[in-house]
Parts: sequence; structure tokens; C-alpha cells
Amino acid sequence: MSNNLDNQEPSKTVIKPEYLLTSLLESARHLLSFDYGSLALWDAEREVLVPFYGDNHRGQTAIPEVVPVSDGLIGYVARTLHSVYVPDVSTDSRYLKVHDDTRSEMAVPILLNDHFLGVFNIESSTPHAYQDRHLAILQALANQAAMVIETTRLYTRLRDNYDQLRDAHSDMTLRNEISRLATSDLDLPQRLPQIAWNLTQFADAEACVIVLWEDDQPLPWCSGDWCQDADSGRIRPAAEALTRLLQETGKSMILNDLPNLEDTPLNVEGIESVLALPLIARRRVIGAVVLFRILDRRPFLAQNLQRLQASLDQIALGIDNQQLLLNTQAHLDESRALLELAEIAARSMNVEEMSQQVLALTRSILQVQAGALLIFDRYSNMLIPSVGGFGLPPSFYQMQFPVGASRSLAAIAFNLGHAQYVNNLATLSGHEKQIAYEANLQNMLVAPLRVQDNPLGVFIVANRPLGFTDNDARLLTAIGSHIASALRNIEYLERVRLFKGLSEVVRRMSAELVGEHVLIAACQSIVEAIEGVDHVGIVLNDRAPASGMVVAEYPAKGGIGTRLRLEGYTVYENMLQTLAPVVVNDVIASHELLSPNYETLLGLNIKSLMVVPLIVQNEFIGSIGVDSTHARHQFTSAEIEVMSAVAAQLAVTIRNSELFEKLEARTLELSEANRLKSEFLAKMSHELRTPMNSILGFSETLLSNFYGELNEKQRDRIERIRRGGRNLLALIDDLLDLSKIEAGRMQLEIQRVNMQDEVRACILELESLVQSKNLYLQFISPDWVPPIVADPLRLRQVVNNLLSNAIKFTKIGGITVTINVHRFVDEAGEDYEEIWTSVTDTGIGIQPQDFDIIFDEFRQADGSTTRQFGGTGLGLAISRRLIEMMGGRIWLESAVGKGSVFTFALPTI
Repeated sequence: MSNNLDNQEPSKTVIKPEYLLTSLLESARHLLSFDYGSLALWDAEREVLVPFYGDNHRGQTAIPEVVPVSDGLIGYVARTLHSVYVPDVSTDSRYLKVHDDTRSEMAVPILLNDHFLGVFNIESSTPHAYQDRHLAILQALANQAAMVIETTRLYTRLRDNYDQLRDAHSDMTLRNEISRLATSDLDLPQRLPQIAWNLTQFADAEACVIVLWEDDQPLPWCSGDWCQDADSGRIRPAAEALTRLLQETGKSMILNDLPNLEDTPLNVEGIESVLALPLIARRRVIGAVVLFRILDRRPFLAQNLQRLQASLDQIALGIDNQQLLLNTQAHLDESRALLELAEIAARSMNVEEMSQQVLALTRSILQVQAGALLIFDRYSNMLIPSVGGFGLPPSFYQMQFPVGASRSLAAIAFNLGHAQYVNNLATLSGHEKQIAYEANLQNMLVAPLRVQDNPLGVFIVANRPLGFTDNDARLLTAIGSHIASALRNIEYLERVRLFKGLSEVVRRMSAELVGEHVLIAACQSIVEAIEGVDHVGIVLNDRAPASGMVVAEYPAKGGIGTRLRLEGYTVYENMLQTLAPVVVNDVIASHELLSPNYETLLGLNIKSLMVVPLIVQNEFIGSIGVDSTHARHQFTSAEIEVMSAVAAQLAVTIRNSELFEKLEARTLELSEANRLKSEFLAKMSHELRTPMNSILGFSETLLSNFYGELNEKQRDRIERIRRGGRNLLALIDDLLDLSKIEAGRMQLEIQRVNMQDEVRACILELESLVQSKNLYLQFISPDWVPPIVADPLRLRQVVNNLLSNAIKFTKIGGITVTINVHRFVDEAGEDYEEIWTSVTDTGIGIQPQDFDIIFDEFRQADGSTTRQFGGTGLGLAISRRLIEMMGGRIWLESAVGKGSVFTFALPTI
């Protein structure tokens, strides 16, 4: 085939740049709504921009003929080659006011192979009229404008030099035709066969195959005489094989005299020469052009590569731009869909309503014929179909999909958090294979529903006409994240609603002792809070967990007081083992779980059931039964968790009530025993004092020699009787005082008292005892001490007890009594004073661990002290009680081997 154009007439077709630019502006108006649009073309000689408005200018009079690069947003873009978007031009000093009503403006550079051609500018009278995606669209249109401008400039130069390039006229015509097709608005299936035919003519070949890559798969378009032959099926595989080589190397390839070549990548009978050229856009191979010369020994030459390169660049750029535009449009569609999904997720308050809206939107976006949501039930560890699916058989909604060891697509997507798809369902197994067979599914895609790392379920879609791709998986995963957020929000709102509905009964359970009315109120609140629940009952176990009794229910069905036999009941056995709620969403399908009460539950028309254990410290004390009779109810995680929380509170309250009743009974018993003890001590003290006084009296009489002289041995024995009697009488007095205090019959005679006088009296009384042990006794006090209000007799009793103990437990050293006045400020800011009286000894001291028991009745720090020093341990106990009755307090400080300090404080008047 010759390519001699010498005798052909020059083309009379005139390409008008104004028409193309106007068309481009009109096309832009369809994609981007604007009030004013212009293409400011760069004039390199004058170094200015020349605006072109086409038919888009609307009656403005002051239109600049040129725009210097120093003026306005257009000049800014020309200087920086950066796109710019100003949402409100009134706030941007760079704006050059041309149109009075312009409020927002976008401008992008027109570049071709990094060569600046001009600025594409649009303006709107609406502030904030555009978004970032509009800027991307405008840039894509600017790329189209770049090709239009370049094409028209090439054409102009060709016309200017027509006489000099006459021999290349035909080639240029074909190249322009190829460029026109490459940059036209036609879809690829319409353009590529025509481009392939023109390339066949241009290269003087018999066939041309254009191969593009889509999702790593070759898509060939063939044109030429040989493509119509029955043997053309040999050309496409050969072209695909060469294209794979070009994709790896990115370099053109010439293969001449194929029949005689060795190590050729193809061996097709009849093909003599092949020229394979890569289509490169943005530094990547997007496809290839493969030209064939058949039954012709004319070789392809290097100059053929040079002649075709410009056209190939145009083809690659046109294809890439259209794909970019299509991808941009697809991303915009996806963005709109995801935005709509986000709005659905934000406003959804119901899982069923949300599921139906999301499924309908996904069906439209992905063009699938089947779809459903599977929600994870953490208590059964299963994925359960939600309502609102489409294109799936009814049996699908009766199934549950395990997520444990299963290798199903749903389980893998759920566990790994990555979408899974198959375009050959023969590889499926289990439930998914059964569903695919029943619904006649051809392919399937499963995406996870996740919030961060928390899995909530999966989204299944199926039957996409062209099968699923990685891009589909990415899109469905994004949709799934919005669904998961909506599910989490709905679950959170459901929890809040349930807690709000049950808060009052929980408050009552916490504030009151549990009675039948409280339990019935709890049942009623649960029925009213959980939509779809018709009846609630509470069963408390007997001593043996194999039986229990209904103690409350709502609404009343005559069940209160009914004793239940729980032995062999699978539901209760499961609860005993797991101490967790047991949920039966479908009673009819749960014969084994509900045995042996299955028939009874069916007779009561129960459709769904949840049994929540009442547990206190891992002890199973009963249960709450929640059931629905009108329709099956799918218990949600929120309902189960809220019911578990209510059951925990109820169980603690029931146990506390039981413990309170036992404690109250025990308190009554102890109170009665204490009363009897006090009465006994009072009576015994009274009965013992009379004979003891007689013993002391006769002892005194005998020692006074009233009945005659006593020898030394007799006097010693009677003296011992008198000392023992006095000690016993003191003990009786202490017991009597203690019994009066405990019985609340101790009467104090409160009066104005001088602490110094009372302490001095006690010191004088015990001074002889101190001297007999060779100890010192000193008294330290200020000159003046404020008076206090106390019972002087009982105050001296306290001081005597403290001094007696100090003398008793001190062998070396002595005792110091100190009085101090301490001033304080109370919470109201008022001043007050206390008198601190301390008794310090150098005795044996007290262990720190005994500080808490030293003031208890009948207790001493060490049992050995009782044996060594004597005493009953009542003195300090009575002292503390008396000091507290007089409005004071008492405490101690001590160190073993160094002594002790007992201090009591009483308020001043």
C-alpha cells in the first residue's frame, strides 16, 4: 500500500480555534456551573495573557483585552503555575475586579508537557460555590484545553508552512485525524477502532491492534483488512504477547522477516513484520499499538517510529485524560454516595431503616443484584442476617454464619478486616455455597463492618454483571465503615435509651429493700423499655439450684408463687456453666436447647426468649426471663448488656436485702443479749457489794484490835483479806459502771470544774503509792487554766485510772502529769479551746499493733501483763466511755521499753 500524497488536493477543512475553545467552554459549563468563564491564552512575544470568552460573556462592557502576569488571580496562576480557588474574592487582594457580581473564582494553569499555554478561569456570583473536586475537574478540562490549543497551533503552523511540507501533507492529515479521535468526547470503544484504522493507513500496514490494560487484563481493539479475515484470531494473542513485553520494558520493538527469525516472541504464519510501540502516559505504560505487515517483505524502519511517535503521544494522552476524567467522575460519584451514606449514618436511629437505605444505595452504585448485612452476635459468636436484604432466598435469613474456625468468605472478611471476593463461586463451601446455588449467584463480594479494630459484622453483595475488582472491594469497604459507624451510634443510642428507661427501677432497687412490689416494678420497666418484649418474670432459686420459684412477673399471668423444676433444663444448665445470659431468638428452631420445656414454651406462644442469670460473687441465685409472644425478637447486644447490668444490680440488691434481714434479726438478738448482760451485771454487782462491804467491815474491826490483840501472822492474813476485798470491790464498781454505761443509765452531774484542782486531788491520793515504789510524780501546768464543764467525780475516776495504770506498769523513773491549753478554729471560722491532760510514764510501753484494742473491755495489750501486774482491763474502757460522754476524746502514744502517754481532751467553757 503506497502513501504518496503528492498529487492529492490540499485539505479544505479549516479548524477554527474559536469554535473548539467555545465548545470546550460549553463542555465546562455542563460539568461546572459558572457565570463567567475564560481561557486566557499566553502570548509569549508580548508576555501577556489574552482572554477568550467565547459565548460565555454576558454583556459586561469593561472587558480587558490582555491581562499582564502581574494582575489578578489569572496573573498569579501564570506566575506560579499553581491552581487557585478563592471561595470569597472580597477577602482576597489578588482579585482583579472585572465583573461586579463575582463572589468566588477558580483558575488553573493550562500546561502541556510542562509547557505553559494559558489559564482556565471560571467565576460565580455565589460565594463558596465550589469544592476541591471541582478544582480537579477544571484541571482535567484545562488539560483538554491544552490539547486543543496545541492541536490548533500545530494546525496553524502546518497551514503557514504548507508549501514547504506538501510531501508530508497526507501524514499530517492522518496524524491530525488520529489526534482528533484521541482527544474527542467519544467513548473508547467508539474511538479506538477508528484510530487503529488510521494508524494502519498511516504506517502502510495491513492490520493494527491497540491493546489497553484494565485491572491487569489486556483489552484489544483490532482494525485492518486482515482483522476481517477468518484467521484474524491469530493477531490478537500475538499483540497481547508483545504488549506484555512492552509493559515490562517500556521500549518500542521492530521485528522484520519473522519467518526467518530465531527466538522470536511470536510465530504466526503469514506475518512478515511487526512494529510494536508502547502507549505511555504519566511515565507508565497504559497499553500498546502493534502494527502488522502480512505477506509483504517490506520492513519497518526506525523512521516509522519517529513518524508515529507524536500520534502515539496524542493517543496515550487522550486515552489517559479520558480515563482520568472517567475516574474523576467515578470518584465524584463514589464521594457523593459516601457522603449520602455518612448522612444516613448520622441520622439513622433504627437498624432496619438504616439497612434498607444503605442496601438500596449500594445496589445502585455497584449494580449488584443481591445484597445483605450480617450483624455479629457476640453471645452466639455468629453472624446473623439483618432484615432488608435483596435478591436472596428466604432460607438465607434463617441461617447463622459462624466466625470461629470457618473458612467462609464472611468469616475471613470478619476476622481479618479485609474485603474478600470470588468471581467463581465453585470455590465456595458450606452455607455460602448453598445460598449461591439457591439464588443462582455468579460472584460474591464480602466487606467487613468495623469501627477501628472492633468488628461488628459483614456486608455481602453478589451478582455483578462484570464481576468484582479490587476497586469494588475498596469501595464496599468504605461503605462498610460508614455502616459500622451507624451501627455503633444506633447501639450507643439504644443503650442510652434502655438505661434511661430502666434508671428509675435501678434507683429504686438501690435505695429500697427488695420487696414484691419492687420486683414487679422492675419487670414492668423492662417490658416498657425493650421494644418487642411482652413478658418478664423473675425466678429465685431454692437451696438446691435444681428448683426455683416465680417471685415476680409483668404482666400478671398467675405465675407468682409457682415452683419450677429446673433439673435437666438445658437453658439453666448452660447458665450454671457460663454464668452468662442465654438468648434464644427463635424458640421454634431451638428444640434441644429448650428441652424438656420446649412444648410448654410453644404452648405459651413464646417466639423468642432471653434468660439472664442473677449472680452474686459467682453464685447463681436466680434468673430474669424476658420473652416475646407476638413476633420473633432479635435481641441486640445493647439489650443483652443492659439486661446483664440490671440483673447484676438486682442480684446484689436481693442479696443485700437477705443479708439485711439476717443482720436485723442478729442485731435484735445481740441487743437483747446485751440488755440481759447489763441487767445481770447490775444485779450481780448489787448482790456482791453487800457481802463484800461486810467482809471489809469485819476486816477493819479485827485489824483495830476490837476483838483483842492479833499476833503478827493473824494480822498479815487479815490484811491480805482486806486488800483482796478492796480490789474485788473496785472490780465490782467497774462492772457496775460499765453496765450502767452500756444500758444508758449512767447519769453525769455536769458542773463547772477546775481541771488543776481535780488533778492535784488525785495526785495527793496516790502519792503514798508512788513513794512506796521509789518513783517520782510531778505535775506541770500553766498558772491559769480555763474552766471546763464535766462531772468532777467521774473526771477524778478517769485521772485515777490513768495514774494507777502508770504507777502499776512503771518500775523505774516516774510519772508526769501535764495540763496544756490548745486553741483551734472550726469549719465555721469560730475559735474554740480544749484542755489537754496527759499522763506520761517511763514504764514498759505498748506495742503499736495493740493501740486499737487497749481501750476495749476486758482487754490488755498482752496477756502476760495481767499475770504480772493484775487488773481486769476495764479501767481504760470505762475512762474512754466517760470522757466521750463529757464531750471529749482520749488517745495514746507509746514506745515499747520507753513508756506511754495517755492524753484526754475536754472543751473549755
